[in-house]
Amino acid sequence: MDWRKYINRIDIRRSLTRKICFWTLLIAAAIFAMVFGVGAWFATQKILKEGHQKANLELDKSILYIEKELELIEASAQNVAFQFPKDYLPSKEIIVYMCRRYLECNPNVQGIAFAFEPECYPDVKGGYSPYLMRSGDSLRYTMLSEKYNYYDREWYAETKRQAKPRWSNPFHEVHGSVICSYCVPLYNGQGKLLGVLAVDMGLKGLTEKIEKIRPYPSSQLTVMDRNLVFIVHPNRDYILRESAMSLVEKSKGMYVPNESVMVKMKHKERGFDSFYYKDREKYLYYSPIHQSEWTVALECDADEIKADMKTIKGEMWFNTTIGLLIMLIVIGLLMRSLLRPLWRFSAAAKKIALGNFDVSLPEVKDRNELWHLRRSMNYMQEHLKQYVGELTHTMEEKGKIESELRIAHGIQMAMLPKIFPPYPERTDMHIYGTLISAKDVGGDLYDFFIRDEKLFFCIGDVSGKGIPASLVMAVTRSLLRMVAAKEDHAVGIVQALNESMADMNSENMFVTMFVGVLNLKTGEVEYCNAGHNAPYILGAEGVRPLEVEPNLPVAIEPNMTYRSQHTYLKKGESIFLYTDGLTEAENKAHDLFGEERLKQELERVKETLPDEQLKSLLDSVHRHADGAEQSDDLTMLSIQYLGEGQKPSHEVVRHALTLSNNIRQVPLLGTFVDDIAREAGVSEEGTTQLNLAMEEAVVNVMNYAYPEGVVGKINLTAMYDGNDLTFCIVDYGKPFDPTQAEDIDTTKPLEERGIGGLGIFLVRQLMDELTYERKNGENRLTLVKHLTSKG
Repeated sequence: MDWRKYINRIDIRRSLTRKICFWTLLIAAAIFAMVFGVGAWFATQKILKEGHQKANLELDKSILYIEKELELIEASAQNVAFQFPKDYLPSKEIIVYMCRRYLECNPNVQGIAFAFEPECYPDVKGGYSPYLMRSGDSLRYTMLSEKYNYYDREWYAETKRQAKPRWSNPFHEVHGSVICSYCVPLYNGQGKLLGVLAVDMGLKGLTEKIEKIRPYPSSQLTVMDRNLVFIVHPNRDYILRESAMSLVEKSKGMYVPNESVMVKMKHKERGFDSFYYKDREKYLYYSPIHQSEWTVALECDADEIKADMKTIKGEMWFNTTIGLLIMLIVIGLLMRSLLRPLWRFSAAAKKIALGNFDVSLPEVKDRNELWHLRRSMNYMQEHLKQYVGELTHTMEEKGKIESELRIAHGIQMAMLPKIFPPYPERTDMHIYGTLISAKDVGGDLYDFFIRDEKLFFCIGDVSGKGIPASLVMAVTRSLLRMVAAKEDHAVGIVQALNESMADMNSENMFVTMFVGVLNLKTGEVEYCNAGHNAPYILGAEGVRPLEVEPNLPVAIEPNMTYRSQHTYLKKGESIFLYTDGLTEAENKAHDLFGEERLKQELERVKETLPDEQLKSLLDSVHRHADGAEQSDDLTMLSIQYLGEGQKPSHEVVRHALTLSNNIRQVPLLGTFVDDIAREAGVSEEGTTQLNLAMEEAVVNVMNYAYPEGVVGKINLTAMYDGNDLTFCIVDYGKPFDPTQAEDIDTTKPLEERGIGGLGIFLVRQLMDELTYERKNGENRLTLVKHLTSKG
């Protein structure tokens, strides 16, 4: 052996290792130094920016919380004022009852008062002004006129002068609490002022909530009224006694926010300012609340925001030093171990590249990068040997997958009606449907069946395509059959589907649906649309789109309330349903089939049978596509009514609504009653009476039907047949017959009457019929109002 040559070879390797280590570390140190400097600057800016964002976020959170509380009170107060009779003055008992019911339904409200003009109730000295407020777990009743002359107070006088709803200045109420009132003027039908409705919001709870908002340990958040007087402050002595301006004047020359900041606050501007107080830099963030003309301000210590800067710089220096040391060690070891065997791997790689897949590879004992390299090269050898065989196997597997998809398509299609005509023995209708998937499996569906001389039918479109959409389609169709087997109304079917599917919708998929129920005896169609395309009515009189509520698709919002609609089909008329795969069918130039072309085709086939309608439309779509690949599932369903049923002389108006036993859903009840009353032509006074009766009955069910903590459903239906307006309230809770309650003696003074009974007494007085029935585990309460005179 030539030891000199061996030693020289070792020296060369060591020299190369030293050079690589030296230059790598030198470049790395330069890069680290540059990155450190730039990173430190950016870190400083980022920390300041994040600090400002964090403070502004906490400021916005406090504003959102306050605005939410204000909006809840405003909405509820406006609702009470809207329901207040315009054509007559209610009795004092009714007004006290309205106050009590309002506080029971609005737990976030401190108190409510009706303050009337002197001439409204001349028998009450000083003006009739009942005030009901919370006192612990009970309600306290008083008369404001017995405490002070409310006509001169700011909340009454200024509301009367401005003649519009407004928030009063915060003040100490008669029992000492700090409150702010939302005041709404009350007018009669001739525009004459009757008085002012005042709803109180207690500031104690608001203060406790806001005090918890502390982005940094020494931060403090304050709320000021329109004159910058503190209404929320960590120092309770400042509330309604000090203002931002007075604190500036008492600063004794210390550098505090200047007067220009105060001016901006008064002008309701949002902004930021920095200042020094007791030799410490402070940041001030402020923003207005336009609803109430309040201002929210957040004060933070600058040192707390910048506290992380020094820590980050120290960590960066430490990490840089450790990184350079680790790099020196790793590079030295790596060079020494790699430069010896690496050339042998290079030679072996050349032989493999020439096609010698069986060449032997150098042995590596240590499990380092070279050991993994040897395993990778060995794997490459084996992989190249098996490549042709695996390619053949892959082609075979692809054929199996295609076969399985065809089977899945067959199973999916088997779930849908496919035998036409489906009911050859029936002469009162024709029906035909078709579904063409864009892929092997798809997300469209249609279905129909007959039960109790009613045809239940639907069409749907699942968001997305392919296998996920097909799975959701299968689940939807199965749930539809289960629900429709027991539910008679389209809106109930959609409501139940939405509740079931929204709970298990982890992939955020949804289904647009149209569900209908055709009465084969009368031709009446009760339907509910869930974000789907509006169907068309075809007949001798032409083609017209069916009027539908937009509603949200199924499985998006678990607590969505859907509304039902109805129409009538004349003999020979058809209802045509479709998915957007029809109107969005494209040709090679990406021109859509479109609504206009669909209407033209429907005009052409309006008096043909359903199967002819659909086949003609498919031919038109294929001609339009002109060989272009189908991009979306295409589904159509046509139902032609051939029965003798005719629309009644007076159209029956129906509405349905489903609520949970949550008192916060009571406002939905008011909209429900207003809609049916408007369509029935009920007067404003009559509508107010209906609202009072229905609210008392429904709230009674919410409070007593289900055990505490159990969420239950309350189904409401309303029907007007030209003479009577009928409401039906159905729950599934414990048996409870409110009609058994004894009437109360309204001639007794309020303080001598027992608790309860007034609500059911009002219902009996306001409605003409009241019946209760317990059947099949349901409580069914029916209320009837005779509307022969539309009263």
